[in-house]
Amino acid sequence: KAIKMEIGARGLRSVMETIMTEIMFEVPSDPTISQVIVTADCVKNGISPIVIRKKAASQGSLLENSLT
Repeated sequence: KAIKMEIGARGLRSVMETIMTEIMFEVPSDPTISQVIVTADCVKNGISPIVIRKKAASQGSLLENSLT
């Protein structure tokens, strides 16, 4: 996208920040997130990045919710 727009490295940074803005504030405060995957679809179509969560933490919270 940055190459097509002929905007260089700073432009690439801007493209990535646009994609990551929402998620970069969520990740540090959510210990259940283990990975964030930015796909071509995120860049081309504005789709949100894929968030992968730790299995043990999410299963524990599901168990706690079902017991209450």
